[in-house]
Amino acid sequence: MNAEGFARVVRNGVGTMPGFKADRVSDSDINGMWAFLMGAPVAAAEKPAPSPKPQPTTGPEKPTVAAALQTPAPKPQVTVVAKGDEAAGGGVGQRIFEQQCNACHPGGGQGLGPAVKSIADRSTREAFNSVTREGKGMMPGFKADRLPEGDLDALWNYLKDLK
Repeated sequence: MNAEGFARVVRNGVGTMPGFKADRVSDSDINGMWAFLMGAPVAAAEKPAPSPKPQPTTGPEKPTVAAALQTPAPKPQVTVVAKGDEAAGGGVGQRIFEQQCNACHPGGGQGLGPAVKSIADRSTREAFNSVTREGKGMMPGFKADRLPEGDLDALWNYLKDLK
């Protein structure tokens, strides 16, 4: 997940988490939360920020929140060999993943949630269905009214071939 995706989740909510509009959480607050989560120092309101330490002149630049806001989330890469809508080029599973899953599993890799690439190599279809429907840890459940059975099938077919 990048800073832009994080801001979208805070503003719009995800799963059972409600969205927080600007009258409740400012853009500055969101940027501060992102910086904190990414390990950047966040100055306390009651203490002045310490003087910056001299930085070496060689080596890569440390990413900033502003730069992170400009960085798009990675697009998942997949070689489709599944039957059904994916093999026919329908892309339903990919669309569902991008809309429902990519914020926490960016590009199928680890983000707020664990990596889901090659999930069929480490999980059964039944376990996938159970976790997807009921949720696990911070992940909300996606009941049939939110993710119909056919969409769950398309998502499984997409994820099992995501490399």
